[in-house]
Formats: sequence, structure tokens, C-alpha cells
Amino acid sequence: MHAAGAETARLLILAIDEPEHATQIAEQMRRRYPNLKILARADSMQHSFELMEAGVDGVFRETFDSALSMGVDALKVLGFRSYQAQRAARIFRKHEQRAMTEHTDLRGGEDEKAYAEQVREHISELEELIREDDRDFKAGTDHAWEPTPSQSRDG
Repeated sequence: MHAAGAETARLLILAIDEPEHATQIAEQMRRRYPNLKILARADSMQHSFELMEAGVDGVFRETFDSALSMGVDALKVLGFRSYQAQRAARIFRKHEQRAMTEHTDLRGGEDEKAYAEQVREHISELEELIREDDRDFKAGTDHAWEPTPSQSRDG
């Protein structure tokens, strides 16, 4: 990495296929270059936790965005409006990112009960967020960027 100019680099994008090797590189780079921003691709949730524990600044799970995208399309096929589907994905993404950060703090620790309780709490919070979002849209007051179903584009 020295030959590649790591001393003056501002950012390392870590996107290799071997998770263990990626984690090792992240750990080494964090130790040698503590101010270097590191963005890394993770192949699983487990790998995401390992990279976060290694001090990676941004972790991107390989299948997360495609799963969210498919979920958005599935909701639209089921009759949800585009805005509703996008909003549901945005709510889920924010919740998942916060949960991952909080779970990292307790994961692998001595208090497995506290970790399990935290996971249960996050699941309950997500269920409540979904219920709230459903109530908002059933009220029919938020049409976002789309015309109401009774309106046509021609006026």
C-alpha cells in the first residue's frame, strides 16, 4: 500500500472477494493510517459486523440494495404507489443501518441476553414503524409526487 501512495490517500475502497482478507486489510489500514476513510463491500451481515469492528467508515452489503430494490418493485406490483414503496424502503434502510450500528456494540460480548433483547427491540420498533406508515397512507392524505388516482395527467 505504501507504493500505491497510502500515506497521502484520503479514501480506500475495499471491494475484494475474500471476506477474511478484506477484514485483514481493513484492520491493517486502520492501524497504519488512522485518518484514512475506508469504504468496504461486505458479503454478509456477519462480514459487515467484522468490518465495522475493524473500524471501516462505511460498510455496503452486497445484496442489501438489490433486495431493497426488489422489495420496492414487489410493493408496486401489489398495488402500492411508487412513493409508498420508496418510502417503505427508506424507512427500512434507516432502521437497518441504525440497528447494525447498535448491534455491533453488543455483538460478541459477554452479555448475549442483552444482545438478544436489543435485536427483539429493533424488530418491535420496525413493526411499529411499518404500522405507522400504513396508518399514514390509509388516511389518504399523502400523495407525494404522484397525482391522486382519480386525477388524470390531462387535467
